[in-house]
Amino acid sequence: MRNPFNMRLPYVLFGSMLLLAGSLAPVARAQQKPREQQENQQRNQQRDEQRDDEQQLNEKDLQTFRGKVSQKWDRFFLENPLHHFSYQLDDPRRAKPYVGQTVRVTGTLDEDQKIIHVRGIVKAS
Repeated sequence: MRNPFNMRLPYVLFGSMLLLAGSLAPVARAQQKPREQQENQQRNQQRDEQRDDEQQLNEKDLQTFRGKVSQKWDRFFLENPLHHFSYQLDDPRRAKPYVGQTVRVTGTLDEDQKIIHVRGIVKAS
């Protein structure tokens, strides 16, 4: 006659292994979390430093332009025929209400791309 315990032994061992593996997984994840948190903090700190540097550069290069807002297809431009310039405005949401009007645009100029990175637009008086 066979011992019923011997027939169940493989199932008991397999179940025990599953329980052991399941109980070790949170420990491994807990050890991994501080490392991930530290890496995330470092990435966030680097991103913040880069943003601060860019903001300081942008504020130093901030200029005011005067001209008339025009629209060609889905792009908006600041044009000034007197000074012979036409620059694309990078913020259509801000530029759209001023199409056809003379405005003052505050922003930074990318001369290579002929784009003004808009900080603000107000109607010229």
